Amino acid sequence: MSVLKNKVCVVTGAARGIGRATALRFAREGGRLIIADRNETELNSVAKEVAACDGTARAVPADVSDAGQVAGLFDVAVREFGRVDVLVNNAAIANPKLIVECTDAEWDEVMGVNLRGVFLCSRAAARLMIAGGKGGRIINFSSINVRRAEPYYGAYIAAKGGVEAFTTTLAAELGPYRITANVVAPGSVYTPMNKSIDSPEKIAWKERRIPVGVIAQPEDIVPAVLFFASDEAWYVTGQILHVDGGSFVNANREVEW
Repeated sequence: MSVLKNKVCVVTGAARGIGRATALRFAREGGRLIIADRNETELNSVAKEVAACDGTARAVPADVSDAGQVAGLFDVAVREFGRVDVLVNNAAIANPKLIVECTDAEWDEVMGVNLRGVFLCSRAAARLMIAGGKGGRIINFSSINVRRAEPYYGAYIAAKGGVEAFTTTLAAELGPYRITANVVAPGSVYTPMNKSIDSPEKIAWKERRIPVGVIAQPEDIVPAVLFFASDEAWYVTGQILHVDGGSFVNANREVEW
C-alpha cells in the first residue's frame, strides 16, 4: 500500500541531498509533490526524476527566507492540488565560519534559511491545514550537533536549536487540529553540501565517531521522514528523532571497539 497515496506534500530544499531523496521516495509512496529550492536547474531535474517514476511534482523555485516567495509557493500548492497535507522543511545552508570571523550578513543568511524559513513555511502550511480541517504533518530538520560542540558551525547549530524549540511549541499549538510537528535530527550524511565542505581527513574522522562505522546516504534518513508523514504517526508529535548510526550516544568519543 502506498503510504502517502494522494497526499499533497511540500518539500523544501528538494534539489539535492535529503530533500531530493525525500521527494523521490514520497513520489513512489503516492504523494503529490510541490518541490521548492533556490537552485532552479537542479530542482527541475528532480521534477523530471519524479515524473520518470510515474510521480507528480510541481517545481517551484523559491527562497524560503523570503515571505513573498513562501506565500507564492503555497499559492501554487493550493492552485495545483487544493490543499497541503504534509510539509517537509528541509531547506538549509551551512556557511561554516568561526564565530569570531562570522559577519552579520553571514549569520543572518543562515538564520534566514534555516530558522526563519521553517517559521514562514510552517505558518503557511498550518493555516491551510487548519482551514482544511483534516489535520496534517509538519517535519522539520535539526542536527545531532545541537547537543555537542562542532566548531565552525555556530550559526548553523544555533538555527537548528531554534528549530527544535520552535517545533515543540508548534506541536502543542497545532495538536488540537490533529496536526503533528516533529523533528528529524541526522548525524553525518553524504550530501552535496557536506561533500563540498569536508576534507577526506574529516570524513574519516567522522566515520571513526559513528558506532555503525559509516556516514549515511540521504536515502538512509528518509524512512524517518516518511514515518512522521504517515497516518500511522498521527499520535506522535513534538518529538526529536536522531537518525545518526549511534553518533549521538557516542558523544565526542571516537569508537574504541
